[in-house]
Amino acid sequence: DYSRSSMASAAEHSPPGHAQLHDEQPAIAARPLVAAVASQSYLVRVGLAEVLREMTGVTVAGSYVDGDALLRGSLAEHVDVVVTDLDLPPTGPGEGLRIARALAREAPGVGVVVLSEHDRGPSALALFAEDVAGRAYLVKQRLRRGPDLETAVRAVAAGGRNSSGRASRI
Repeated sequence: DYSRSSMASAAEHSPPGHAQLHDEQPAIAARPLVAAVASQSYLVRVGLAEVLREMTGVTVAGSYVDGDALLRGSLAEHVDVVVTDLDLPPTGPGEGLRIARALAREAPGVGVVVLSEHDRGPSALALFAEDVAGRAYLVKQRLRRGPDLETAVRAVAAGGRNSSGRASRI
């Protein structure tokens, strides 16, 4: 298990356009990570997996089309981080939040990055409402380059929080 106690100032590690819900974010270090991705879109799944594989030390253990498969696969593969769409089958809207809650109960050390098409304040707030470490909510249109996603992935894997959009500024 990796230490999640290393914390640094958010101002030192926040990429442009990202604000923190809390004043601290973990130091971002390149350490080996096992990831899983989920999207009902084939192109998004393949693209996410490819971007993650390009990150130093990141292995993609699985790519899933629905939340139930993502949860089962993440637990079976002992992943460090999950990158998932907000809306997935089988429940549709908010399925990514259900997965984040389930992982908080069943595998609390797993970081979760939830991606959304829209800046949905209530969904972002729901992700952070239980004050669980290792969570990020990112608006897809604001991810301009791979390092933006990498910053979020490494932050949540280390127990940090990261958000883009209006909900992050409250």
